Amino acid sequence: MNIIKSLFILFIINILINVILSQSSSGDDVMPKLLSFFSNDPSRNTLFKFNRVDLEDGSLNITLYTRSTAYGKMLGVTGYDGVNWFDYQFRFQTDADEFQDGGISDLGQGDSSAAWMNADFFETHPAIVDWIPHPIGQDYERSEYLSVGWSMKTQALLILGFNYADNNMLFYYNITQYQVSPNFENSLTQCYDYSQGLMYINYINPTTTQRQILVYQPFNHTDGLSIDEYSFEAGADLTKSTESNVYLFYSTVGNQKESPLYMVEVANVTGTNSTINLLSIGLSTTGYTASSSIILSLDNSYGSNIDGIPLCYLDQLHQYLILLSKPTSRMSYTITTVDLINNYKTTSITTDVVDFYNYGLYYQDK
Repeated sequence: MNIIKSLFILFIINILINVILSQSSSGDDVMPKLLSFFSNDPSRNTLFKFNRVDLEDGSLNITLYTRSTAYGKMLGVTGYDGVNWFDYQFRFQTDADEFQDGGISDLGQGDSSAAWMNADFFETHPAIVDWIPHPIGQDYERSEYLSVGWSMKTQALLILGFNYADNNMLFYYNITQYQVSPNFENSLTQCYDYSQGLMYINYINPTTTQRQILVYQPFNHTDGLSIDEYSFEAGADLTKSTESNVYLFYSTVGNQKESPLYMVEVANVTGTNSTINLLSIGLSTTGYTASSSIILSLDNSYGSNIDGIPLCYLDQLHQYLILLSKPTSRMSYTITTVDLINNYKTTSITTDVVDFYNYGLYYQDK
């Protein structure tokens, strides 16, 4: 009888351990309830627009505008205080050396403020910096924001950084040995793993037209600008084309069968059979090779190359990813929430709230 009791107790303990382990690795288990769109057309003087959509029924929750126009290009949304204030970064298109750190409140009529960044790189850098809008990397411990771009004069790949010092936003850059082909500027994007301090960059070699994942450690390195190259060999790159717009994100709570590095591809956006593809990216230090596998594809038949960023994933500990696609109309989004833990289960709603040039997306769980 004692043996039976002991086995039963061990059985119960094992169940409790499994439950605890499951909960500790479950990430953010609250599904997003609201999705915010920040949009502006960088080619003309316009207001920054803020739309927020209810993810339960697709209805419009609120629309706000900044008080003054800004002929600018957005770097991305950098934060939300959990109450009513969003922060974002942008650069004036008419003044190449002027970045701004702006904000908008989602209460009342909306508001906007901006502080000049100490970013006078125009006098010292050989050319104006440009970039493709994509989710900006964040190192919370250092209050650093990270991205990638290129020199418009030399076409050199640049590591871009922003940080705060004495209430000033400082801009800096690192010039790399890599050249960015104008044919592949649209896919020069990055994501940042703040737990390991590593930046992952999608890069197309202009000579071989081969896709590579560049891995760079922005901080705590002693060997200069050292970058590891992982190359996709023939048949290992499952994207539709090296000319597709692609975006990267890093998740430490994803399905354990997959790599923590993911890619979102917008394929054939200007032609037929356009899709939004979610891929898992594997990196092997044996030969420094990269591989990919397709997790899911969404119909994007009515997608446009001015739609903007198609994904929203705020933190590598979060359980849910949001993807945007246009399967039925160019004026209607299907918003798909993907559960990264439970076999990529999806939940979708349709909304007629559409803006083009969506260069900042942010979800909330309340």
